[in-house]
Amino acid sequence: MSEPLIALRYDVSPSIGMGHASRARILATEFERRGHTVVHAVPTAAIPLVKTWTPNSQTIVAVGAANDDWAELQQSATHIVLDTLWNTNAVATREEVKQLNKASKAHISVIDSMPPDHFICSNCTVHALLTPYLDANKYRPAPPKKTQWLTGPEYSLLGADYAMYRQQDNSSNPPSILVSCGGSDTDQLTLAITKLLVKTGVTLNVVIGPLFEAILSSTLEKIAAHHTNLHLHHQPPSLAPLIAKTSLVIGRPGILRYEAAALGTSAVYLAKGHAYRDYYRGFTNSGIADIFFDTESNGQEHFAKHIKQLAQQVHTGKFSSYNPIAASLVNANGAKKFIDELLD
Repeated sequence: MSEPLIALRYDVSPSIGMGHASRARILATEFERRGHTVVHAVPTAAIPLVKTWTPNSQTIVAVGAANDDWAELQQSATHIVLDTLWNTNAVATREEVKQLNKASKAHISVIDSMPPDHFICSNCTVHALLTPYLDANKYRPAPPKKTQWLTGPEYSLLGADYAMYRQQDNSSNPPSILVSCGGSDTDQLTLAITKLLVKTGVTLNVVIGPLFEAILSSTLEKIAAHHTNLHLHHQPPSLAPLIAKTSLVIGRPGILRYEAAALGTSAVYLAKGHAYRDYYRGFTNSGIADIFFDTESNGQEHFAKHIKQLAQQVHTGKFSSYNPIAASLVNANGAKKFIDELLD
């Protein structure tokens, strides 16, 4: 077999967020560490952003552009990893896999989503389906037997630094709260949380993602100028150092829910919409995190009241930050485990 040529096909935008791009960066780093060639295949509009963190050794090609770089890559790639499943995009992903089956002989892997956006295609060929989510097998049917199904948080795609920070003793860290609502925050939840908690006096570390609107970033900067307990972190390459030293994580339940859990850090999230409500409830029921829902009656109000109470506990040193249940369920080496099995 020829040397592996890995094509990472994913989407990123303000509405989709940075989760797919974050996973791609993690996978690309691990593939390249093993000496394999990596190419990123993304929509044309996403290329400037992807270039900001992609090393020169990794190529970027445009999907949907007038040139045929993506078509040529489909012919030469030995492995294509597809991460295009996001809310309401299941049909489009299925059609793309069908097209790839016709155009490429590559080993195709799909990074799954949870119902109702999970991958189902009776007349597609997918060699591996990665569903790296808690109790995923309870929420979606098993794929065809010919498809290798890698399921559960044992396969959470986290950077190598999570395994490193997992081994550290963080018990002596001063009390603080980390606020992170993803690479983009179109609802400005970051601002709402910051305004609610900054006057409690607790140390707040607030993440500003790469897709934040300028007005949101500037508003947060103005608040920080008047509150010494508020610290802004612009586009950090990894959240691991921030999560490792914090007492409590608050934000949206994206990939963050596994990043915090991997380090055994307590967390509270406000979920947007109702698409994954039953699945998210499993996190609360299992003790991994508290998740509230903005679609439920008084959901946002209950979330606000809860985090304000917790902030006061953190500030006074009366909050226990370590969550052993979360740490026991998430594998900090999930990306390595996925690639081991993918290339086996």
